[in-house]
Amino acid sequence: MTSTYNAIKDKLKDTVTTTNDIEELRTICHLLLNMVEELAESNRKLTLEIQDLRDEVNLLKGEKGKPKFKPKAPPDNHSSEDERKPTDNPDKGRKPKGKKHKITVTRKSVCPVDKSQLPVDAIFKGY
Repeated sequence: MTSTYNAIKDKLKDTVTTTNDIEELRTICHLLLNMVEELAESNRKLTLEIQDLRDEVNLLKGEKGKPKFKPKAPPDNHSSEDERKPTDNPDKGRKPKGKKHKITVTRKSVCPVDKSQLPVDAIFKGY
């Protein structure tokens, strides 16, 4: 990183600010972009190292570290909608639901209720 920085510094010293040489400006721009990429990569590495150190400090304090998640499996790639749909039986693999038998009413009975046991606001709604 320092070599790139020194190269840029030397190049800028030699370049006159009113130059019209496009190749020279492209070279400077290329060097600057390289330096930005190196700094971004260095920043990413330092951020990861800081997080690792924070996790270690929390672990030494008795706290839990950052949880590690397993990556999800990539989904199966299908090229068309027809390949995704099963062709044989759409219900294949499903468990059959239990049959609900119809209950037939065999008898009816009226149960008399003492009205004194009901609340005052009880209203007869019918059968």
